[in-house]
Amino acid sequence: MLKRSSSVGDTILTMSNPSPNTPVLIGVGTAMQKHDDPLQSLEAAQLMMLAARRAGDDCGRADVLALCDSIQVPKGTWSYSDPARLIANDIGATRATTVLADIGVLQQTIITRACNAILNGEQRIALVCGGEAKYRALRASRLGIDGAETVQDGAQPDEFLSINEDIVSPFELQRGMAMPVTPYAMMESAMRYAAGDSIAKNRQDLGDLYAGFNEIARRNPDAWIRDVYTADDIAFESERNQMLAFPYTKRMNTQWNVDQAAALLLCSYSKAQELGIEPSKYVFPLAATESDHMTLVSERAELHRCYGAGIAGRRAAELAGVSIDDIELLDLYSCFPAAVKAYAKELGIEDNRPLVVGGSMAFAGGPLNNFVLQSTATMARLLRKEPQKTGLVSAVSGMLTKQGFCVWSATANGTGFKSDDVSALTANAVATIALNPQYSGQARVAGYTVNSIPGFPVALIAVCDTASGERAIASSEDSALIKQACSEELCGRQVSITNDSKLQF
Repeated sequence: MLKRSSSVGDTILTMSNPSPNTPVLIGVGTAMQKHDDPLQSLEAAQLMMLAARRAGDDCGRADVLALCDSIQVPKGTWSYSDPARLIANDIGATRATTVLADIGVLQQTIITRACNAILNGEQRIALVCGGEAKYRALRASRLGIDGAETVQDGAQPDEFLSINEDIVSPFELQRGMAMPVTPYAMMESAMRYAAGDSIAKNRQDLGDLYAGFNEIARRNPDAWIRDVYTADDIAFESERNQMLAFPYTKRMNTQWNVDQAAALLLCSYSKAQELGIEPSKYVFPLAATESDHMTLVSERAELHRCYGAGIAGRRAAELAGVSIDDIELLDLYSCFPAAVKAYAKELGIEDNRPLVVGGSMAFAGGPLNNFVLQSTATMARLLRKEPQKTGLVSAVSGMLTKQGFCVWSATANGTGFKSDDVSALTANAVATIALNPQYSGQARVAGYTVNSIPGFPVALIAVCDTASGERAIASSEDSALIKQACSEELCGRQVSITNDSKLQF
């Protein structure tokens, strides 16, 4: 167990010798490009390769990469069928097992899998790597340039991880909840109502929260956006800050049109010693947890709650031998404000600790299905500088659908790495209400937003509790009602839903 003692005001760290199979992060690598000319840009696979090579350089033994037993990659927007094999061929890890995790699989899952494979003696060296080149693709599309990617004819990973349930139902998609910002903004309205805050206060609080994130991003060399924004610049719409789903503006939205990649190089403690890796590079995963229980947003009895975050987060701290209050460095998943706020609320974080380490997905950049690798790399670098501290990195999949956590420290504890799946505990805690797609009649608004996403109709969309004890999704394109929804609280209001699912007051 990690022990801390004071002597003349200094903190002295002592630790039990880790067991040989204790997993340890020995190398982190990140890569970013921002070329307006896509012909100067690397494709996503090349960015991942660059991040992997930098992880090898970071540990001081670039030759370690060729010894990898596995390479795991979370699926992105690209078309590669086995991206890990492209990386393996580039770094010389020709015998590595390749894994591709589909969208919907928690990013923490593949990190935990790598750690457990090392802990169980199945592997000694593992690489987790991911990335995107959506900015390159966007620029190529706008300029009419071919932004082609490497084609893998018939290549398949040795293992493909997938999910068996829908994150968004067909009816939710039909009712305007296709883009993630919409259900997250609905959850935000329910949080606002539950807290008793006015719309004006809620918007100002969001601006203040993200202005703080912006300040952190400006100090992060890996951040995609490092421009200075005030709270009002963020909270209120302007020509360069469109409202996407009230009250969420573009500057609160995850920025996924980025060219970024990250790589995490893990091995066993005995292998790190054998390779002569400098101990100052070690960052230990102490504990990891996840909840894979899936509930559709429209069927959650309490739209303002995320029980899985509290259950999984507290369990991770317990397994690591610390409390949430003991953890000095936090990175709470920040795709949208509702996510980071829900995690903080469920974990009972009410002090002034920064909630992110890199600047949030709005400013640090949110490469689809890869941000946890980015935030873990940032966390590792911070912990190396301050080995007396402990860090918590969290993950989300879907619409606050799944929750994951990992506790990290540059100082090992005496109990080694532990992990737990708390899906069953979450399932027992979460109440649901069945959705009735054909409902018409009286109802009460549980959560709502006004969609103004480019390319979609401007519409008020509401999840409602029906008089019959079910759930319904209704909408309205009435301009007067839309204006009212952005200035007056509609949560808790009694409404009528017509036969064609239109909302009326």
